[in-house]
Amino acid sequence: MDKLITKQPLAGLKPHPLQAELFGDEPRPRLRDLAEDMRANGLREPVEILPDGTVICGHQRVRAAEMLGWTAIDAWVRTDLADQRAAADQRFIEDNLTRRQLTPLAQARCYKRLEAVGKALPADKRSNAMRGRLRDVVGSRLGMSGRTLDRYVRVLDTPLSVQAAFERGEVKLVDAEKVAGLPAAARDAIAAAVDGGADAKATVAAALTAGRPVRSPLSEDLARLSKNLAAVSTATATSRLRPAAAERLRKVRDEIDRILGLAALPV
Repeated sequence: MDKLITKQPLAGLKPHPLQAELFGDEPRPRLRDLAEDMRANGLREPVEILPDGTVICGHQRVRAAEMLGWTAIDAWVRTDLADQRAAADQRFIEDNLTRRQLTPLAQARCYKRLEAVGKALPADKRSNAMRGRLRDVVGSRLGMSGRTLDRYVRVLDTPLSVQAAFERGEVKLVDAEKVAGLPAAARDAIAAAVDGGADAKATVAAALTAGRPVRSPLSEDLARLSKNLAAVSTATATSRLRPAAAERLRKVRDEIDRILGLAALPV
């Protein structure tokens, strides 16, 4: 189709409904850099909008134009996407996914949304990425394995306060994944504590150890003794293993002596 570029009034443009949720805005210093580049070199690439003024590609260029005091901007009006919400969302997400410096969780949110969009599109309308194994294609594009991308997606099931702590480096990926697997009540309790000012790392650690059986050194010794006794029973059942059985018995006696010594210690 023909790519017709026209001047569009900035006052008639509006952000995509998913912009704030998935991407947000560039910080002021980076926006100023973009504005200065546009002042010096003009708009290098037109923005893309729907006929109703919804911006698909170019939210930050629109903001920079406003900062410069422009009243209009070059735009490609995507009439081909006017009645295809899923296809418009696909274009919006994939454009930002390749352009922006996104955190791992923001990338995971994009992937989840692309998955949902893909299910709403007929096969012939899906992008090249969607025609392959989306997880692996998107992961490769982002410089991570599909399995790693799945791990970040699991973190999205944690409370927002835990997600924020993870992105700040206060909660490790492995612990955030474990929080995602906790019952809803436990996740809610973590969120309430962190939102109330509690340290996120300590709160998560406490929640993950709550209810976990604590094994004393003595109980671990008893467990080893039990394992050795079972091995002795197996070994002595076959005459060919008698030398090995004798060695096992010696180890059992040593274990017993050590445990008796522990038991004799004052509590």
